[in-house]
This record gives sequence, structure tokens and C-alpha cells, in this order.
Amino acid sequence: IVEDTDWVNFSGKFDDKKLNGEIRLKGLLSDHWSIKDNNYSYKIKLKGDNTILGMKRFSIQHPRTRNYMVDWYFQKMLKQEGIISARYYFNPVIINGRRHPIYQFEEGFEKRLIENNERREGPIFKLFNRESAENLYVPGISFYQKNKWIQTSQGQKSLRRVERLIYGFKNGELNAEEVFDVKLFAKTFAILDLFGSHHAAGKHNIRFYLNPISGLI
Repeated sequence: IVEDTDWVNFSGKFDDKKLNGEIRLKGLLSDHWSIKDNNYSYKIKLKGDNTILGMKRFSIQHPRTRNYMVDWYFQKMLKQEGIISARYYFNPVIINGRRHPIYQFEEGFEKRLIENNERREGPIFKLFNRESAENLYVPGISFYQKNKWIQTSQGQKSLRRVERLIYGFKNGELNAEEVFDVKLFAKTFAILDLFGSHHAAGKHNIRFYLNPISGLI
């Protein structure tokens, strides 16, 4: 169960570039935090203008949590088909003096992800919030970097459009074609089938993006 207080400060370096930011543990399942080999998974936010490999928000984890090379190929095929894909790298990592020979770096959900995919920045969101250990998911819309979007009138309009589209579809007032980019959705689920990556299609794993040009999700 994630709390704001889970984030702690860290300092480090990448290719001799000094970095500061915040870090926390990540992962719902035990493959992210098994203590047998200390290969924990982490989420990282860099402070200031610092980036690593073009990323400001990203996660690091042992490649086994992403089916080793399978997810790398999956991301490459998404990009080939014009679907938003995350930057994805493999690097050794040293944490508190302990060397980990190989970790997987995966881009987080923020504007650099969208811009790297040659899209105009728009809200990224998920449809289920984590609430408690007893009731893991409740219906709703949870926006990434919501505080940034509500600071401008245009940002507020974008959030309201997402709500109108999602709830309009849920209530049967809007057809799928009026809400979603159906062609891209179809391609995405075909690729998920090809790779057997059905875990990524789980309601708690899907992340959505509102394209401000087409007005579709």
C-alpha cells in the first residue's frame, strides 16, 4: 500500500554524473521484493533538471520481473506499430556498496515518455486506485502528476475531458469509437496476445493517455 512517506532521499551517480532524487520500493508481487537475493525493485524520481538516459522518472528491477528479454521485445514491437512504448535499458547497479550485475531500467509515466513517442503532452491516468489491503481496488480515475494539470485552465479542461469520456462510456452514453483510438487498442491487444503478456492487460496494470490532438484515449 503506497503512501507519500514511502519516498526517501537518495544521492548517487551515473557515468560520473552526480544525481539527487527520491526513491521507494515498488511492486505488488513478491518477485519485486524477495529477500533471498536482495534484488529489490525501486521507483526513482530525479530532482532538478537531472535525467538518466533521457528519463527523469523511472523504475529499476531485476530482469526476471519483466520476463527477462521478452518485455524488451514487446516494447520494441509497440514502438514499431506506433503505440506508446517506454524506454528500456539494461545496466549494472551498485546500491549502498552492493553490486547487482544486471538491472532493468524502465521509463516512468510523465511527459518525457509521451514526447519521446512523438505525441503532444496529455494526461496519463489509470482507472483503479489502490485503497487498502482488504479492498485493493475501487473504481475511479487516478491521474499522474495531477497537481501540475490543475494549475492551468487548459490542464483542468483535459482532466474533465478524460472524466467525461470514461464515465460517458461506462454509462453507455458514448460508443467506444467516440472515446478510444480503437485501431491502436486493437494493435495493442494483438501484440499482448502474441507475447502472452496478458498480465499487462489487467485492470490494475493498464495506463491510459489522452491525445490532445485527436481528443481520444
